[in-house]
Amino acid sequence: MCVWSRTTTLNVGTGTTSTWPTLSTEATHPRHLVFTDNKGFFDRNEDNLDFRLLEGIKELPEQAVSVLRSRRLREKLLQSLFLDQTYWESQGGRQGIDKLIDVIERRAKVLLTYINAHGILVTFRERKQY
Repeated sequence: MCVWSRTTTLNVGTGTTSTWPTLSTEATHPRHLVFTDNKGFFDRNEDNLDFRLLEGIKELPEQAVSVLRSRRLREKLLQSLFLDQTYWESQGGRQGIDKLIDVIERRAKVLLTYINAHGILVTFRERKQY
Protein backbone atom coordinates (compact mmCIF):
# COMPACT_ATOMS: atom_id res chain seq x y z
CA MET A 1 0.00 0.00 0.00
CA CYS A 2 1.45 3.35 -0.98
CA VAL A 3 0.10 6.44 0.74
CA TRP A 4 0.95 9.87 -0.63
CA SER A 5 0.77 13.01 1.43
CA ARG A 6 2.54 16.32 1.48
CA THR A 7 5.05 17.43 4.08
CA THR A 8 5.62 20.93 5.34
CA THR A 9 9.30 21.86 5.34
CA LEU A 10 11.33 24.91 6.19
CA ASN A 11 12.89 26.79 3.30
CA VAL A 12 16.60 27.02 4.09
CA GLY A 13 17.14 30.35 2.38
CA THR A 14 14.17 32.43 3.50
CA GLY A 15 12.60 30.69 6.49
CA THR A 16 9.35 30.15 4.58
CA THR A 17 7.67 26.76 4.35
CA SER A 18 7.16 24.48 1.38
CA THR A 19 6.07 20.90 0.77
CA TRP A 20 8.29 17.81 0.57
CA PRO A 21 7.27 14.16 0.76
CA THR A 22 8.62 11.81 3.41
CA LEU A 23 8.47 8.05 3.11
CA SER A 24 8.40 5.12 5.48
CA THR A 25 7.02 1.61 5.50
CA GLU A 26 3.74 0.43 6.88
CA ALA A 27 4.10 -2.08 9.74
CA THR A 28 1.57 -4.51 8.23
CA HIS A 29 3.20 -4.33 4.78
CA PRO A 30 6.91 -3.64 5.42
CA ARG A 31 7.83 -3.91 1.73
CA HIS A 32 5.48 -1.11 0.71
CA LEU A 33 6.54 2.51 0.99
CA VAL A 34 4.24 4.97 2.72
CA PHE A 35 4.53 8.73 2.37
CA THR A 36 3.77 10.46 5.67
CA ASP A 37 3.35 14.00 6.93
CA ASN A 38 6.53 14.98 8.72
CA LYS A 39 7.97 18.41 9.29
CA GLY A 40 11.48 18.64 7.94
CA PHE A 41 13.62 20.94 10.03
CA PHE A 42 16.50 21.84 7.74
CA ASP A 43 18.12 23.97 10.42
CA ARG A 44 18.38 20.98 12.80
CA ASN A 45 21.88 19.64 13.37
CA GLU A 46 22.59 16.17 11.96
CA ASP A 47 23.48 15.03 15.49
CA ASN A 48 19.90 15.73 16.58
CA LEU A 49 17.84 13.82 14.00
CA ASP A 50 14.80 11.70 14.86
CA PHE A 51 15.01 8.15 13.50
CA ARG A 52 11.59 6.95 14.72
CA LEU A 53 10.35 6.62 11.14
CA LEU A 54 13.06 4.03 10.53
CA GLU A 55 12.32 1.86 13.57
CA GLY A 56 11.25 -1.61 12.52
CA ILE A 57 12.58 -1.36 8.97
CA LYS A 58 14.58 -4.53 8.36
CA GLU A 59 15.49 -4.07 4.69
CA LEU A 60 15.76 -1.38 2.03
CA PRO A 61 15.92 -1.69 -1.76
CA GLU A 62 19.44 -1.73 -3.18
CA GLN A 63 18.50 0.65 -5.98
CA ALA A 64 17.63 3.42 -3.51
CA VAL A 65 20.62 2.84 -1.23
CA SER A 66 23.00 2.69 -4.21
CA VAL A 67 22.07 6.28 -5.12
CA LEU A 68 23.22 7.36 -1.66
CA ARG A 69 26.40 5.29 -1.75
CA SER A 70 27.43 6.35 -5.26
CA ARG A 71 27.01 10.06 -4.47
CA ARG A 72 24.52 10.54 -7.33
CA LEU A 73 21.89 11.99 -5.00
CA ARG A 74 22.66 15.64 -5.85
CA GLU A 75 22.47 14.97 -9.59
CA LYS A 76 19.17 13.11 -9.30
CA LEU A 77 17.63 15.72 -6.99
CA LEU A 78 18.69 18.57 -9.28
CA GLN A 79 17.15 16.82 -12.28
CA SER A 80 13.93 16.08 -10.42
CA LEU A 81 13.51 19.46 -8.73
CA PHE A 82 14.29 21.40 -11.90
CA LEU A 83 11.20 19.87 -13.51
CA ASP A 84 9.00 21.67 -10.98
CA GLN A 85 9.82 25.27 -11.85
CA THR A 86 7.32 26.63 -9.32
CA TYR A 87 9.06 24.80 -6.48
CA TRP A 88 12.51 25.63 -7.92
CA GLU A 89 11.76 29.36 -7.93
CA SER A 90 10.05 29.24 -4.52
CA GLN A 91 13.34 28.02 -3.05
CA GLY A 92 15.34 30.87 -4.55
CA GLY A 93 16.46 29.17 -7.75
CA ARG A 94 19.68 27.18 -8.02
CA GLN A 95 21.28 28.82 -4.98
CA GLY A 96 18.38 27.89 -2.69
CA ILE A 97 18.11 24.39 -4.14
CA ASP A 98 21.85 23.85 -3.59
CA LYS A 99 21.47 24.78 0.10
CA LEU A 100 18.56 22.36 0.42
CA ILE A 101 20.49 19.55 -1.29
CA ASP A 102 23.54 20.21 0.92
CA VAL A 103 21.38 19.45 3.96
CA ILE A 104 19.87 16.38 2.30
CA GLU A 105 23.32 15.04 1.36
CA ARG A 106 24.60 15.43 4.93
CA ARG A 107 21.53 13.60 6.20
CA ALA A 108 22.00 10.87 3.59
CA LYS A 109 25.45 10.20 5.07
CA VAL A 110 23.87 9.93 8.52
CA LEU A 111 21.24 7.57 7.08
CA LEU A 112 23.93 5.32 5.59
CA THR A 113 25.63 5.19 8.98
CA TYR A 114 22.28 4.29 10.58
CA ILE A 115 21.68 1.54 8.01
CA ASN A 116 25.09 0.02 8.73
CA ALA A 117 24.86 0.41 12.52
CA HIS A 118 21.43 -1.23 12.74
CA GLY A 119 22.13 -4.09 10.34
CA ILE A 120 19.41 -3.10 7.88
CA LEU A 121 19.61 -5.40 4.88
CA VAL A 122 20.01 -3.92 1.43
CA THR A 123 18.13 -6.21 -0.94
CA PHE A 124 18.26 -6.55 -4.69
CA ARG A 125 14.99 -7.33 -6.43
CA GLU A 126 14.68 -8.02 -10.12
CA ARG A 127 12.16 -5.92 -11.97
CA LYS A 128 9.20 -7.76 -13.41
CA GLN A 129 8.95 -7.54 -17.16
CA TYR A 130 5.48 -6.82 -18.50
